[in-house]
Amino acid sequence: FIRRFFGRGPVKGDSRLREDSSTSDSPVENAAQAADHERILRARRVQMLRTPADEMGFQSSKEFPRVFGVLMEFEFEGVMHSIVAMWDGNASVYCMPGIALIGGVAHESVREAAIALIKTAEPFEASALPTAKFPYPDPGRISFHLMTTSGVRVLNADFDEVIDGNHQLSVLFQFGNEVFTQMRLVAQKIVSESN
Repeated sequence: FIRRFFGRGPVKGDSRLREDSSTSDSPVENAAQAADHERILRARRVQMLRTPADEMGFQSSKEFPRVFGVLMEFEFEGVMHSIVAMWDGNASVYCMPGIALIGGVAHESVREAAIALIKTAEPFEASALPTAKFPYPDPGRISFHLMTTSGVRVLNADFDEVIDGNHQLSVLFQFGNEVFTQMRLVAQKIVSESN
């Protein structure tokens, strides 16, 4: 059911679409590396959400009045998925624990998808609730953190309703999924070119 949206999931890439992930032959080292990696990703997430618009280099414009970033998150098959899109076309995908695809801004299809998500999120800014706390969504829920000129605002909903298209936030999911899809396609292309 969800596979129609997400395909096989994130794919490892090379330096053209960097992946933050490391492995070892030792199960103990792998567990320690996974824990370190997850801790780093969590810290990056909070730092991103706490960074004000001006420190991000964002200036309000006619094209981007208030929303400069979107973080879409949900748990699927025991893995927390975090899809980040920024007004400048930057995008990243984090799957906890262990995989981070960053560097999407270098690819036109990713830039276009990221910018489209930001523009789609703008009308939702007024109905989103201000927040200074950034918990991951509970299982069965999806959250959209909107990074705005007045701080972070959040929208939460039932995951199944949203992906089934039966919720007002379904459109945000569709555009967020497009960011994920474009990141995955770029990563797959890089992998196939390197083989």
